[in-house]
Amino acid sequence: MLAASFLLYAAVYVGLSFAAFQLDGIFVGTTHAREMRNASVISVAVFIAGSAWLAPAQGNGALWLTLIGYVVIRAITLAVYYPHVRREVAPASRG
Repeated sequence: MLAASFLLYAAVYVGLSFAAFQLDGIFVGTTHAREMRNASVISVAVFIAGSAWLAPAQGNGALWLTLIGYVVIRAITLAVYYPHVRREVAPASRG
């Protein structure tokens, strides 16, 4: 019964996390570990700050919100790095 109260959080997480996981696959496949590390560090910092700020007031709901924030920030940071990776892997043809 308690788990049902967090179903919406789980659904939102699944709906938003696909971008981070898709970009993870691209970065793993192109061996760009440095960019993945940087995105993880930024995302974890946001997660920890958000948890410390929200958890005392909202408990488990705050953890879900910060976990959702983690995957969103991860997707955004990887998306910022993506153009560089794309240029490196598939440079524009010269002709």
